[in-house]
Amino acid sequence: MKETSISIPDGITVSYENSVLTVRGPKGELSRPVSKKLSVTVSPKTIVLAADDRRRKNVAVLYTWRAHLKNMFIGVTAGWVAQMKIIYLHFPIKFSVEGKKILIGNFLGERAPREARLLDGVTVKLDKDTVTVTGIDKENVGNQCGAIESTTVIRNRDRRVFSDGIWLVQPPTAGKNN
Repeated sequence: MKETSISIPDGITVSYENSVLTVRGPKGELSRPVSKKLSVTVSPKTIVLAADDRRRKNVAVLYTWRAHLKNMFIGVTAGWVAQMKIIYLHFPIKFSVEGKKILIGNFLGERAPREARLLDGVTVKLDKDTVTVTGIDKENVGNQCGAIESTTVIRNRDRRVFSDGIWLVQPPTAGKNN
């Protein structure tokens, strides 16, 4: 049996019920179902994760979960911030957020705007040509950046000439200003 312990930072409460681990902090609450290969013990100041045996895959799951927990702790205290840059050479790109949709208009002169879905718990703000994506869940922030970036994929054109798009310039990092 392999195990690791993680200390819980001040201001954060952790609960474990029905194979779901919940982390609460000043910015919000994150929940995640735990793998069946792990056993979890929560005390007021520490969390002990234990793998059923020492097989390589189970130990990998153990340390992956340790990383997930640390990301959850950062998310509920400081949050996550990623920045993207709008780059165009041919036609000015129009970027807007309407409800649960992100609209990218006039991309390469197209008449119909391209759409990306806004994920839950993520806010997207535009400042000139910089798009700031913030949230408490690191995976949602990264997935939102990927959805925006993949919406502006250019096909059937020379990538050396057509470098237009919305590109990730700062991957999700712990942010104090969101």
